[in-house]
Amino acid sequence: MSGPFHLFGPAHLGALALTAMGCYLAFRASRGARAETVQGVTGLVLFMFVALIYGERVWSGFQPALDLPFQVCDVVFFLCLISFWRSPDWSLDLLYFWGLAGTVQALLTPDIPRGFPSREFCLFFLGHGLIILGGTVILTRRGYQARASGLWRAWLALVGYTLLVGCLDLTTGWNYGYLMR
Repeated sequence: MSGPFHLFGPAHLGALALTAMGCYLAFRASRGARAETVQGVTGLVLFMFVALIYGERVWSGFQPALDLPFQVCDVVFFLCLISFWRSPDWSLDLLYFWGLAGTVQALLTPDIPRGFPSREFCLFFLGHGLIILGGTVILTRRGYQARASGLWRAWLALVGYTLLVGCLDLTTGWNYGYLMR
């Protein structure tokens, strides 16, 4: 049985360390690996995300107020999918600024009720860790370098996201994007 989640407690710090180590190892391995190997591993990571996160949502009882893919990290996952097969500049910009910067913020300040070994804890850190791992590999393999124009694109896209999801939240009383409370 797990107790309440403790911000920066031993379980939280351990999950952060495992995520950082996994990303570092993926970064190192992807630099020297063949493109086919990297694509296979990245595809597996993305498949695991779908199977674990969305499978769990269906298995545990789908709740539209919580389980629709409207959180920023859900959008980032779809950016990983787009960037996995194609690499338009805008998707790489959003993957970098929303995915790496935003998902790291989510890992540092998670909104989960229970600590390790609860299902919420494990799925949260595994899902967000896989987003960072997949994003790290994709951006490294594509040779992405952040530019000022990319920052503006990411900011404008975030404003658009906020307007769309904010309207959805206002009309339904939901809280996607943590815009309502």
